[in-house]
Amino acid sequence: MKMKRSIEVITDRTIIQPGDTLNIYQKGYSKFSGVVLAKRGKKNPSASFTVRAILSGVAVEKIYPLFSPLITKIERLKKAKTRRAKLYYLREKIGKELKLKEKIETKPISTKKKTDS
Repeated sequence: MKMKRSIEVITDRTIIQPGDTLNIYQKGYSKFSGVVLAKRGKKNPSASFTVRAILSGVAVEKIYPLFSPLITKIERLKKAKTRRAKLYYLREKIGKELKLKEKIETKPISTKKKTDS
């Protein structure tokens, strides 16, 4: 059974985490899709994040300022389960080795019982 993956538009940019697969839309440029390798800074104005993608067989890394006014929209395609804050080890990986385990978020089921009076 396949689950339909939903695309989440990120409005609060501080929730971006290493291992997330993002689509980044920037004014005057085409969409850039890739995996977040690292995040530098938390909420300060100089905070940034590094995104890596493989385009036409060549690995490309871009560093985006977190609060850049040029970034129009960020979409999260996937969330990955990671144990590290910096995923620089992915630079040496090729092909299927690049896959990260997907983190599936489940909503808790309420256990409250309705009582009739």
